[in-house]
Amino acid sequence: MNSTINRSLDSFLKGEDQVVVIKGAWGIGKTYLWDSYIQNRITKNDGLTQIAYSYVSLFGKTSLADIRAAIFQSATPIISDKNIEARFNGRLLDSANPLKRWCVKCRLCLAKRGLFSKLSGVAKLFPNKFTGAIAAFEYYRIKNYIICFDDLERKGDSLSVGEIMGLTDELARRKNCKVILIFNDNSLLDIEEFKTYREKVVDNEFNHNPSHEQNLEYIFPTSDPLFEKLKNAIATVDLKNIRIIKKLKCLINGSPDLKNKNLDELIIGEFINHAVVLFWSYYSTSTALSFDFVKEQLEENTWSYYFGSIDNDLSEEEKKYQLIASKLRLSPSIFDKQIIHYLENGFMDIDDVKSSIETLSNRKEVLRVSEELSNVWKMYTDSFTCTNTEIINSFMNIISNNLEKIALNEFSSAIDMLSELGEDVTELLNEYVNKNQTELMADMNENASSLARMSHMVRYEPLLEKIKALQTTQNDQSIDQISMAIATTRVLDPRSIDFLCSFTPDMFVVWIKTNPKDLHIKLSGLLSLGDIVGSNEDDASRKYKQISQNVHSAIVQLASENELNKMRAKGIYKIDIEKKSS
Repeated sequence: MNSTINRSLDSFLKGEDQVVVIKGAWGIGKTYLWDSYIQNRITKNDGLTQIAYSYVSLFGKTSLADIRAAIFQSATPIISDKNIEARFNGRLLDSANPLKRWCVKCRLCLAKRGLFSKLSGVAKLFPNKFTGAIAAFEYYRIKNYIICFDDLERKGDSLSVGEIMGLTDELARRKNCKVILIFNDNSLLDIEEFKTYREKVVDNEFNHNPSHEQNLEYIFPTSDPLFEKLKNAIATVDLKNIRIIKKLKCLINGSPDLKNKNLDELIIGEFINHAVVLFWSYYSTSTALSFDFVKEQLEENTWSYYFGSIDNDLSEEEKKYQLIASKLRLSPSIFDKQIIHYLENGFMDIDDVKSSIETLSNRKEVLRVSEELSNVWKMYTDSFTCTNTEIINSFMNIISNNLEKIALNEFSSAIDMLSELGEDVTELLNEYVNKNQTELMADMNENASSLARMSHMVRYEPLLEKIKALQTTQNDQSIDQISMAIATTRVLDPRSIDFLCSFTPDMFVVWIKTNPKDLHIKLSGLLSLGDIVGSNEDDASRKYKQISQNVHSAIVQLASENELNKMRAKGIYKIDIEKKSS
């Protein structure tokens, strides 16, 4: 497509047309296209007949005077001094008027000294006396230029599109200039006003809509070892914005280990895919999925999460993410935190990235199993010919031989599918939980929201119940130890207090009904936390009060079940529910 536009621009510069428009979406590479083209033509000196080139961004411009001055002051020569002199000598011979002959000589002298930049300095030294006169003289000398007006949609509010189009027409028709207008027609608020002048002023329009690969080639050479992976990823999210691709290059250049020939292709692909999706969602705010949504999905769900059940009720965001995630095989990644930090803070800990790469390199078997599972899912998503038996056998073979190498979310999706296909997965489920018990319990202990996060990523209910049972066993053991320590030693470890704060009255009821040893000592110790509060209102005091009140509520709940419990509550713990109700 670029070669077609380049040929059209060649015809424009040597033909009769004077004004051309290059339009397209934000960041699509309109300016990059034009700048590459004109600089190449100027450098090659291959037949341009204009004497100078000026690039003027209209961003923030508020008057025509500003634009006229910018045209002259930004001008750079196109043709050689010899050619400039030949042209001016021709005009000199054609001019019989002595004054005109003198003006031509002045213009020749100035043209050979960098296209008149000296006069601008003089104007600044004597602003009141010379600015107006020099500005008029500068504009008078603008003839036979190539002029690019960029960012029409970002002009100042006090400057109308009509005024700019009028100046464009004057430059083209009266001063024999070739004018190129570049703008995003989707963002031009005065598009209707532009349309009223289009027929009179504009000779031709090019709608620049390159392919993903073409824009990628502007930033990454096709010989780059990451080119093919980048091409696949940016096409998947429909990313053509050159500025975002440039930002991606900065990230990649700052991670030199990615181009290590000995690095596993799966690790490289994981980094590239996650980087592209996160950059796309962070910068393409008008067309992409929200950054927060993508972060949440990458943290919680493997790409196969949405295929694990046939009764999905997906939002539009989830449907769009499902398509992207399935094509790029997105799952929670060790790189996500580092890429997000780069986007939000502008830098990345290179040592941390190297450590992550080393960690993944040491887990090649885990990556291999993940890739094998992805291939089975690809059989399901990309084919209507494979049979139930093929899917079942493939999943069963991979899972049964690699139970300790499969991530929880990937295991959940796979056995959910197997269950949907009528397979009894009870034995696999039990083996998985038993073999990964330490890791599962460590994940649950990471923070208070860990179980909630697991509940979201695990769609297969029996698996989730198994995990909850693990936590219940652990909680019973932990609360026994913590409550006894509080009752006997008065040790108030902050982490233990936070753990107890996560218990609701109902959870305390469940624990009490397990009949732990020395229950009355432990409950009395927990109730006594309320006495520590006093008049303090700091965070620790509020936590002590919360624990004491929840234990109190649990005992009240138990006391309401029968008369014996009511006697226990009143006699042992001094909690009289009848007195409270009266």
